[in-house]
Amino acid sequence: MGESPISSPSGRPASESIRVDNADFRPLQGGIKAESAINTLNVFEGRLTRLTEDYTLVCRAKEALNLEHTKDDRLEPVNEEMRDLKAVWTALSGIWARLYQLRETLWSAVLVCIICREWIMC
Repeated sequence: MGESPISSPSGRPASESIRVDNADFRPLQGGIKAESAINTLNVFEGRLTRLTEDYTLVCRAKEALNLEHTKDDRLEPVNEEMRDLKAVWTALSGIWARLYQLRETLWSAVLVCIICREWIMC
């Protein structure tokens, strides 16, 4: 399908708009919190899901009206990248949670653990 029949507020076809937004707003920076990145990805996933559902409805309508339609796979790479990013940020959120927990640990408690481990190993 050459152009999506569904337009975004910017006037671009919605599939083009979501691809541009994906390029601009995907959480790739290391300085952001994992929960913030996951929230951003959840919002984007919702938009992508709605767009996919709208596209499916338009295709069904064209089929019901015996109009020509072609399969448009332009969003598949975006969907795959979004799933991969979400998996990475979900894994990182566990690491960040442990780091925040470690940050709250008192140094006196850390030294006791180190001494206990060394003593047990000897």
